[in-house]
Amino acid sequence: MLSRVLLAACALATARAGVMPKTKFADMHDGDAKDVEITTRDGRWYLTLSQETPRWHLTTELDAKTSTATVDFSKSAKPDKPPVPLQATVRMASGGRVLIEWTDPSGTLNPDKTYPLNVWLSVGAWDKAKLASGRVPAKSV
Repeated sequence: MLSRVLLAACALATARAGVMPKTKFADMHDGDAKDVEITTRDGRWYLTLSQETPRWHLTTELDAKTSTATVDFSKSAKPDKPPVPLQATVRMASGGRVLIEWTDPSGTLNPDKTYPLNVWLSVGAWDKAKLASGRVPAKSV
């Protein structure tokens, strides 16, 4: 119940404006770092993923109500792409950190479609006050 209340408050706040600037995330599976940005354009939310080395970039629509996005890495230059589109769920973790949980809704990589395949965790100087203000459409963990 508390999670739903927090999500609703977050969705309300994000409707008023707010983005997550490019933020460094540690990729637990690949053992490297990715850049993630959340933006709004024409009333829609977008999740942008990128990496400098090797260089690739991908933008996909983010559902601000569920904090999820379908990410098809085959539309990017990312090496070692998953064979199927994955679902990314943006969540707020304790301590003001943001995490992205990756699952396979097709059941190809894991028969349990809700079991996390990977987690990306924000690192660096992300402003905790911006998270607390609800400027990121995220589920609470």
